[in-house]
Parts: sequence; C-alpha cells; structure tokens
Amino acid sequence: MISYSTPQGGVGPHIDNYDVFIIQGLGKRHWRVGEKSELHEFAAHGALKHCESFAAIIDVELEPGDILYIPCGYPHEGYAIEPSLNYSVGFRAPDQNDLLSSFTDYNIDNNATPERYTDRVMQLRERPGQIETQELRELHRVMLANCQTPEALIPWFGKMISEAKHELDIAPVEPALENEEILQLLEDGAQFIRLGGLRAVYFQQAATSLFINGLHFDCTGFKELGHHLCDQDEIGSEVIDLLHENHGALTLFTELVNNGYWYAE
Repeated sequence: MISYSTPQGGVGPHIDNYDVFIIQGLGKRHWRVGEKSELHEFAAHGALKHCESFAAIIDVELEPGDILYIPCGYPHEGYAIEPSLNYSVGFRAPDQNDLLSSFTDYNIDNNATPERYTDRVMQLRERPGQIETQELRELHRVMLANCQTPEALIPWFGKMISEAKHELDIAPVEPALENEEILQLLEDGAQFIRLGGLRAVYFQQAATSLFINGLHFDCTGFKELGHHLCDQDEIGSEVIDLLHENHGALTLFTELVNNGYWYAE
C-alpha cells in the first residue's frame, strides 16, 4: 500500500493482524510502536479499527529510505511531519478460515468417493429432538477423516502454499530445449535463475514430493535436485553430475526450464 499524508496526517493508533514493513519515501513521518498486549479496539471508521492509547517501545522519525518493521499484533501509529509518502509491505499468513476453505475446495476437486455420514447405531429414543454424543462424535470423525495426520495435509498444502499470489512473468521457452541442450548450457558455465515470485517447496516428511507454482512433481530417485531448486535462487555446476547420472532428474529440470520457471544467464 502506498499512502500520501500532509503534516499531522495519519490513520490513528491501530493493530494489524499481519507483519508489516514501513518504507519511508518522500518526507518524514513520526512512528510510535507499543508492546503487544490486550488493547481495546473499536471501529472509529467502517474500514478501519482503532485501538486505545499505548506506551511506546519504539518512538522514531523515519526519513527517506528508512525502514521500520512492525510485527503482527503490535499497536502502532504514524503521523506525517511534512508531506510524505509511505510504502507499507504486509506479509499476511492465512487464518483458520482461509485454510479450511482451501482444504475443502481441494477435497471437492480431488476426493471422488467422499464418505457420507451414516448413523452406525440408531436406537429408539425418548427424546427424538436430542442429538446424542455418539452421533456428534461420528460427525466429528467423518469431518476429520481426510486430515487425521499432518502427513495427510501434504498434497493439499504443498499445492496451496506454492501457488503464486500474483501473476508471474512466465515466458515459456520457444522452441523448447532438449535435455542435451540443458547439459551443454550448464557445462558452458550457465547459471539457471529461478523466476522472481515463483514458489517452490518440499516437505521433510515427503522429501521426494516437489511442489512448484501449485503443481506437484515426483522426485523419487533424485530428491537432491528438488532440494537444490527449492533452497537456492540459482543453480549451476553443482547439479551437472546429478543430471548426467539421472535421466529423470534431467528430464524434470528441462521441463521446468521450458515452462519458464528457471532461465539461463
């Protein structure tokens, strides 16, 4: 977010539910940050919650080029000393509702035979309007059947967390490169750079599963390549031997380059 403020201009004391970096552009701005604590919040405006006053643990004036980091949940307020521009870069993690909604969408698309709730033991009862404990427990079991262990979340979470949150500047290679051309580029000293904004992850519990830009790739037999791709912004000579020795690794890397996910420099 970019905001422009005239002297004494500001939105007032408030708390953000995400980490934020404040980058000072034009002018100067006075910032106060308080300790994380339970503060009363109220809606001074429909689009923004304010919080009660707080004691400052950071009290600074930002000048052009200065950066202030404010962790999630810490109250803060900023007022312009002179006409100024501020650049706010927020890092927002998903909340429970975001995660549950995404997991539900994944199951709708991928679970072809969902289990339907069924009354296992139906007894004649004196109170037909009462939902009994065993029924609620069975409902709970059915709802959690697809996420009983952390490992069961990997196929969904890998795709979700590796999806780009904005449009990537992807330029697929045309004409597509062959495996041998990739090897030749590496032997000639090329470094392959990961596309800016591209997300690539793997899991400690499933080291051969590679997730890139919302897609799953199997690295069985060459997990080291997947780890290089995820852990480093660029790769080069360190993977030459692996690509020479493992055709599957070379084929996968060639596919990723042709997709525009890595490019040679």
